[in-house]
Amino acid sequence: MELWNYDLKEKSRHNSIAYSNRGAVFNEIGLYDRAIEDANAAISLTPDYPNAYINRGYAFIAKGLYDRAIEDLNVAISLKPDYPDAYLTRGGAFIVKGLYDRAIEDFNVIINRAPPLWEAGDAYSNRGIAYFEKKQFDRALEDYNAAIVLNPDDDGVYINRGLLFDELGQLDRAIADYTRALSLKPDAVKTYFNRGNIYRKMGKRAFAMSDYRKACDLGSKEGCDALGAQ
Repeated sequence: MELWNYDLKEKSRHNSIAYSNRGAVFNEIGLYDRAIEDANAAISLTPDYPNAYINRGYAFIAKGLYDRAIEDLNVAISLKPDYPDAYLTRGGAFIVKGLYDRAIEDFNVIINRAPPLWEAGDAYSNRGIAYFEKKQFDRALEDYNAAIVLNPDDDGVYINRGLLFDELGQLDRAIADYTRALSLKPDAVKTYFNRGNIYRKMGKRAFAMSDYRKACDLGSKEGCDALGAQ
């Protein structure tokens, strides 16, 4: 009987892993309700499986249900306190809610680990966003620089650092970062629009118009509106 019970438990765990893995795929392709359904199924089979709570938390964030996401991520962390994805995702939810100090605490958990975790690059990038929102620009710049060292092909870090340089009035450096971001992701509509705005501030109308045109062609209403306003 004990062996039979163990076998049923293991089959249940394998099924919960399958549901959780499929739910992660649904998250990646934007089918968040399906992801939540699969996470629910995984949790019903194995209530102590942290990945399922993380997947459901991610889906809740995508749907704007931040408090529910944080609840799930709290459970995931209670089940597996050294799980970096849970801290990354919860920290992101804290940023959206404006709880920047709590976000920084979550990212610190990852950054301060030794040996360094591969997620440290994302943690530096996200902590930089929190510092930026707190107007601690020097610390934000330090974190963006660290993130780029660890993840040099992450276009999002260059975009965020470009926003920071824009805020600091360092427009040439902002242009350089947006240009690098576009080399990594050439169809990034918002990046063309943002770079166009910098060119406009610099008085480089032809370059601004070119970027607004590209953004408009890629489907940006902002880009099209900016073209019409010139």
